[in-house]
Amino acid sequence: MDLLRTSIEAIPDDIPILIDAKRGDIGSTARAYADALFGDLGADAVTLSPYLGRESIEPFLEREEKGLFLLCRTSNPGAGIFQDLNVDGEPLYVRVAKEVSSWAKNTGIVVAGNDLEALAAVRAVAPKAWFLSPGIGAQGGRAEEALRAGARDDESGVLVVA
Repeated sequence: MDLLRTSIEAIPDDIPILIDAKRGDIGSTARAYADALFGDLGADAVTLSPYLGRESIEPFLEREEKGLFLLCRTSNPGAGIFQDLNVDGEPLYVRVAKEVSSWAKNTGIVVAGNDLEALAAVRAVAPKAWFLSPGIGAQGGRAEEALRAGARDDESGVLVVA
């Protein structure tokens, strides 16, 4: 934790800090995570897992000035075991995207940059959301392709992560 804090302190104030925390837990623990990430560490945005439901994200949602990127379709090889499961005719990750995109204006969605089909499918159900798209480079994704597949109508809305 000391190394993370030291690294964050070295970043100029005008550069946003996004911590890839992937947190999601019961209320009291989620509140402690939100306090630590946004308060103690000074993060501007974090990644979160919505799979425990909205209440696991609520302490983060209360921080309207902060950014939240909620896991939807991740870039790891085994992601499809659960995320691709068919739920009423659509992949689970599409259902997740529909749900979390309605939670608050400060929520974005994590969508694999190495899965062009998922980028397009999630964009179709979350046309205004910001995407955080890992999986570029070593995991096989190409930034140009991810930007094209996931872009909003204004040709923006995708933050690629290498």
